[in-house]
Amino acid sequence: MSAAKVVVIEDEPDILELIEYNLRREGFEVVTAANGRAGLSVIGREKPDLVLLDLLLPGLDGLDVCRRLRAVESTRDLPVIMVTARGEESDVVLGLGVGADDYIHKPFSPRELIARVRAVLRRGPLRESDPDQRVVRGPLVVDPVRHRVAVDGRRLEFTPTEFASCTSWLRIRAASSPVANSWIGRSAIGQSSSTGTSTFMSAPCARNSDRTAT
Repeated sequence: MSAAKVVVIEDEPDILELIEYNLRREGFEVVTAANGRAGLSVIGREKPDLVLLDLLLPGLDGLDVCRRLRAVESTRDLPVIMVTARGEESDVVLGLGVGADDYIHKPFSPRELIARVRAVLRRGPLRESDPDQRVVRGPLVVDPVRHRVAVDGRRLEFTPTEFASCTSWLRIRAASSPVANSWIGRSAIGQSSSTGTSTFMSAPCARNSDRTAT
């Protein structure tokens, strides 16, 4: 079996060197880029198995790079791990909202880096054609691949933050569902809240039930 290929897009030379060294030591093939535009070019040429993507890149930042990857058929299912030096929840939510599969905070240990890379590679890509990836709760249907939510067949308009909050609520509610657990674990979207499930539902999920897409 050939080694998995990882493209690392990182503008800080020391961090880039550290990531590359540890990935190569674990047997991965590594290709690097120092900015977003170069990274997109490398991805198109190298056809990697996974992308490690810095959030704060010069010019085209990590969010824009991820959006562009998800907008193209050939890279729509490409696993992406977002790397960020900022620990704010909003950054994580935005990254997951535009299609990142996981995230890792700087500074990180080599063991955590390798563990997250291997975990995301094991999950494999989420396929749009797989109906088992959808979460259905009565009239509520959430499609994590297309980032769509519908109630009674009506598609709702959600911002990335609202989508992540709604799926956070589902994460709590879906504990007894094997299908939902599988998707939630693979999507890694949202965190549990001690405030209870009604907060999540009454905020974006319920509020957007009256806001349909045009």
